[in-house]
Amino acid sequence: MLRAHCERLGRPYAEIEKTTLDTLRITRDGANDTMTPAAAVEYCKHLAEMGIDQAIFNSPNITDPDFFDLVGSEIVPAVELIRPAGR
Repeated sequence: MLRAHCERLGRPYAEIEKTTLDTLRITRDGANDTMTPAAAVEYCKHLAEMGIDQAIFNSPNITDPDFFDLVGSEIVPAVELIRPAGR
C-alpha cells in the first residue's frame, strides 16, 4: 500500500523511513508466552526483511530489571547489525 501510494505521489519509496510499533514481552527463557532474546532478534530480522527501518517496542515487564539487561546486552547489539531491505 505504501509503495503504491508513493508511486501515485511521485515520491521515492526508498526515501521513507518505515517504522513499526509493537509490544514485546521478553524473558531469558521465553516462558509464559514471552520471547527469548534470540526470538526477539529473529523477529527484528523478519521486520528488516520487510523493509522496516525502525522497530519501536513497548513492554509490560519494564519493572523487571532482567528485561533491561537482556535488551541491552543481547538484543540491541545483535539488532544494530541488521540492515533493512532496500537500504
